[in-house]
Amino acid sequence: MAKVRKAGAFLLIAALLSGFAALLFWPLIGDCVSILRSGRGQARYEAAALSADGGVCAMGWNNGAWSAVFGDGNGTRSDLWRLDPNLLPDGRIAALYPDTRDLYLGLYEFDSNGGADLRIFRVSDEGKTVVQLLEKPCAGDTVPEQMESVRVSAFTKSDGVISFALMKGDTAEVYTCSGTQKGLTGGKTYSIPGVQTALVTADGSLIAGSGEKLYRDGELLQTRENQIMTDFTQAGTGFYYIDRAGLEVFYTDFTNPENFQSVLKPEKDGCDFNGVTTVSLGRDSELLLLLQGETLLLDNGSSMRDLSAMLYRSPLRCGLILGGIALAVLLVSFGIWYSVSELRSFQLPLLLRWGVLLAAACGLVTGGMLRCAVLPGQEALTVSQAEELMESVTSLALDHSRWNSDTLPGILARSLSAAGADYRDTAVSIYRQGSEKVWILQSSNAGEPPGARAELTEGFDRELALSAQRDGSAFEALPGTGGGRLCRCVYRSGSLLVVSIGRSALDAEAHFAYYRSAQSAWRLTVLLLALSFIMLAWISSCLRRLTDGMQRLAAGKTDRRVHLKTGDELEGMSNALSSLADTVEKIDGRQLELSLSYQRFVPKRILSLLGKESLTQVDKQTFASGRMTTMMIWFSLPPQLYEQSGRELFDNLNEVIERTASIVSGKGGTVFNFTYSGYDAVFEEGSAPAVSTAVAVQQELLAINREREAAGRPAIVLRIALDEGNIMIGIVGDDVQMEPVAISPSFSVEWKLISLCNSLEANILCTEAVAKSAQEYGVRYMGKSVGEKESVRIYEIFDGDPFEIRRLKEFTGKKFSEGVYALYSRDFAGAKKIFLDLMHQNTGDGGAKYYLYLADELEKRPDREIGLTGR
Repeated sequence: MAKVRKAGAFLLIAALLSGFAALLFWPLIGDCVSILRSGRGQARYEAAALSADGGVCAMGWNNGAWSAVFGDGNGTRSDLWRLDPNLLPDGRIAALYPDTRDLYLGLYEFDSNGGADLRIFRVSDEGKTVVQLLEKPCAGDTVPEQMESVRVSAFTKSDGVISFALMKGDTAEVYTCSGTQKGLTGGKTYSIPGVQTALVTADGSLIAGSGEKLYRDGELLQTRENQIMTDFTQAGTGFYYIDRAGLEVFYTDFTNPENFQSVLKPEKDGCDFNGVTTVSLGRDSELLLLLQGETLLLDNGSSMRDLSAMLYRSPLRCGLILGGIALAVLLVSFGIWYSVSELRSFQLPLLLRWGVLLAAACGLVTGGMLRCAVLPGQEALTVSQAEELMESVTSLALDHSRWNSDTLPGILARSLSAAGADYRDTAVSIYRQGSEKVWILQSSNAGEPPGARAELTEGFDRELALSAQRDGSAFEALPGTGGGRLCRCVYRSGSLLVVSIGRSALDAEAHFAYYRSAQSAWRLTVLLLALSFIMLAWISSCLRRLTDGMQRLAAGKTDRRVHLKTGDELEGMSNALSSLADTVEKIDGRQLELSLSYQRFVPKRILSLLGKESLTQVDKQTFASGRMTTMMIWFSLPPQLYEQSGRELFDNLNEVIERTASIVSGKGGTVFNFTYSGYDAVFEEGSAPAVSTAVAVQQELLAINREREAAGRPAIVLRIALDEGNIMIGIVGDDVQMEPVAISPSFSVEWKLISLCNSLEANILCTEAVAKSAQEYGVRYMGKSVGEKESVRIYEIFDGDPFEIRRLKEFTGKKFSEGVYALYSRDFAGAKKIFLDLMHQNTGDGGAKYYLYLADELEKRPDREIGLTGR
C-alpha cells in the first residue's frame, strides 16, 4: 500500500507539472507535434521570393513578430531572422526581395481608424536594423481597395542599385536606392492605362503590363491576346513573366519583344495549385510557389521540388525539444517527490502543502479550460457570427444587384466593411467556368485582372467551389497567413460568387474577448482560492492547536485542554484529546506517587552516583567508584525512650533523621544506610562541603536539644566522623529485593572515630585528609589512634559545640597542643600538669579530661603504647 501511495504521489506531481509545461510551452509543443505528424509546423508564411543567386526566402508574421527564413534551392535552411515588432509592424506584404546581405520589403500597414500606408523597408544586420525608405498613403474603404490603390513592382538589382516602380492608378513612378543610401531617388513617372505590373530594367527602362498589353517607358509595345502578364523578372537581355490566364511562364527578349516563348508550365501530374499564396520568378525561369502559407514548391521546368522543410524545425530537433521538456518534467517531479515522500528532510505545513496543490490544480484546470475550451469556443463563435453576417449581407446584396454585374463585388465588399472594422479585409470575386472546367475570374474588388486563373486569386478554393456547385452554397474557414480566410461561395447559372474575409482582425477580436473572459475566470479563480486558503488557514489553525496539545501531552504537560466548537470531526478530536489528557493526568499522578515512593528507597542522588537516570536502569550489574569524602553520623536517644511505645520511639528517630539528613542532602551529600542509630553519607565534591555539613548538622542538633529542653524532654547525643578515600557504590540483594550499598575502608576508620568521639566527648572527629579542608573552622589535633595496622592522625572540629565550650577550646588550643606534644614526647608529668590546668579552665573539654587520665596511666605504666583508644 505504501508503494502504491508513493507511486500515486509521483504520478500526481508529474501530471501537474506536465499540465503546466503544456500550458507554458503550448505553441512550441504544438509546433513540434505538428511537424512530427505532418511535416508542417504551425507557422504560416505570407510571401516567398527567389534571390538573384538562386537563394530562397520566405517571410511571415508568427507569434507576434515577423520572421524571415533563408535557404537554398534544395530546401536547406541557412538562416532565420526574427524582427523586432517595434521596428517592423504587422501588415500585408506587397513585395519581397532577398539581396546578398539585405532584405527589401514592401509592406501595407493598416491603422485602427481604417487608414493604410504602403511602406518600403530595407532590413539588414540579420534583422536588427530596419530602415524605412518610402511611405505612401493608400485610398479605399476596404483592404483590397487600399492595396489596389497603391502597388509596388518587383525589386531589381543592377550594379548595386535597387530599383522598383510604384503604381498608383494609371501611373507608374520609378525609384532607385543604393545599398548604403538611407533614402530613395525618385525617377520618371509614366502614364500607363490600367497598369497591373511593372519592371525596372538594368538600363533604367520601365517595362509595364496592363492585362494583355505590354508597355515600355509608357509606350505600347504590343498586345498579347488571351494573356494576363504579371510578375515580371529580368533575365539577361529579356525578362520572364507569368501568364495568369493560362498559368504559364513566358520569356521575351528586349531586342525582339514581339517574339515570346513558353518556358515553363507549372501544372504537372500530382501537383495541386489550389490555394496559391504567392508566386515568384527566378532569373533562370524557376517558379517558386507558396501554397496556403505552409507549402513551398520550386518548379525548374523538369521537376517540382518541395522546399517546405526549410520553413520549419527539423523532426530531429523537434524530437529533442519534446524529449527535453519531458525529461525536465520527470526530473523536477522526481526531485519534488523524493524531497516530500522519500527524503522527508522537511515537513510542509498543511496550509502550504494543500494550498500549493490546490492552487496548482485550480491554475491548471482554469488554464486548460481557457486554452482548450474557451479560446476555441470564442473563435468558433466569431466564425459563426461572421458566417451569419456574410450570408445575410450576400443575400441582401444579391436581391438588389444583378448576379453578373461587375459592380457587385465592390458593393458587397463595402456593405460588409460597413458592418465593422473587423470586416474591412473583404475580397469579393465572381468566377465563371471555362473550358476544361477551369475557373476564370470575371470581376473582383481586389484589382485582379479579369480572365486570370482562379487559383492565383485570393480566397478561391477548388474544393469549396465544387461544394457550392453541388449544393448551391458553401462556407469554410480556409487556412493560410494571418489566420486564414473565411470563405462563402454561392453558385448560380454557371457563375460562382466568392466572398472571403481575412481572419486576422476577427481573431484579434476573438482573442480580445477571450482575454476578457480569461481575466474574469482568473479573478473568480483567485477569489475561490482566497476563500479556500481562508478555510485551509482556519483548519490549519485548529490542527495546530490540536498538534500543540498533543505535543504538550507527549512532553508530559497535562495542564492545558484544547476546546474546539466546530461541530465536526475537529471538535470530536479535541474532545478525545481532552479525555486523553485527563486520563494521562491521572496516570501521571499515580506514576508520580509511585516514583516518589521509589525515590524514598533509592533517591535520585544515588542514581546520579551510579550514572543512571531511572530506577528501571538499575540492576545488580550497576557499579560506580571514585574518591569521595565519607561521613558517618551516629546518635543516641535517651535510654528511657527505648523503653516506651514503638510509635514515640520512631517519632524521635525520624525527627533527628529528617532534620539532619535534609541538611546533608541540601549540601550535596548522598545518604546511605538509615539505621536506628544513624546513617552514612558521601560527598563527591570533596571534603569542604562535608565539613560544612557536619558543622551545620551539629548546630541543628543544638537547636533540636534546645527545643526538647523547652518541652521537658531529654537531650540527644550525636557524633560525626569524617574521612576521605576510595569508595565503591553498587547494588546488592536477590531477585526479589535489592538495595544500594556504599563500601569503603573509610567507614571502618569512621567507626573508630565514632568510638573515640564518645571517649573524647567530641562531636566531630576527622582524619588528617579532611582536616586540611577545615582550616576556616575551629580545628585541633587530637593525636593518633592505636590498634590498627597504620596509625591515623585524628582531629577535632569543634565549631559545632556550644558557644562557651567552643570559645574556651579556641582560647586553650595552643596549650592543648603543647600538652599533646609533651605526652607523645613521654613527658608524662608535664603533660599531666598541662591537662590539669586545662580542666580547671574548661571543665567541658572532654579531650583534656581524656588526656589527663591517659597521662596518669602512662606515668604509672610508662612502657604502654601512646595513642587514642575508644571505649
